[in-house]
Amino acid sequence: MIEDLKKFKKERSLVSIRRKDLITEAFLGFILGFSDDLIFLQYVYDFNLDGFKVIRRSDIEEIKSDETDIFYTQMMKDDGLYQKIDFSRDYDVKDWNTVLSTIAKYYKFVIIEDEIDENKNSFLFVIGKVQKIKKNGVSILGFSGDAEWHDSPTDIEYEKITCITMGSDYANAYERYFQRNS
Repeated sequence: MIEDLKKFKKERSLVSIRRKDLITEAFLGFILGFSDDLIFLQYVYDFNLDGFKVIRRSDIEEIKSDETDIFYTQMMKDDGLYQKIDFSRDYDVKDWNTVLSTIAKYYKFVIIEDEIDENKNSFLFVIGKVQKIKKNGVSILGFSGDAEWHDSPTDIEYEKITCITMGSDYANAYERYFQRNS
């Protein structure tokens, strides 16, 4: 997989990623950085740039760039979206601690997920502010879907995290809501 990641990053290829044993479906993105454990992506949803995702490499079942992905890339170039991607920046994704320490400086809200459905009825999805970055986990002060802040932070161990999202339309909409209603 490492050679594929290097190739896709160097060629700035849109990739389709399918992960094993997770609730979420396959998704698209451009690889902006990777390490032994994590991949940093410019996330693409419905032909739009929708923030960034950091995912675990160990969850990946398949990563590819085929004719459809090439066609989608051309559509995004034609729409002027591809040119907005910052491929030149160095994204340090050594581990979750490093990722969170960096993104907490730039993004007011992050989404942290544990998409492994061990109970067959729920999974972890927390959107909110990073409160404390610890050696083995992170504390997030989250809020509900109706923008009510939780009473206390949620502690999440790094080993449980399957995905971190930031700068997404979803998170940005809440940020605008809180700015208007503060």
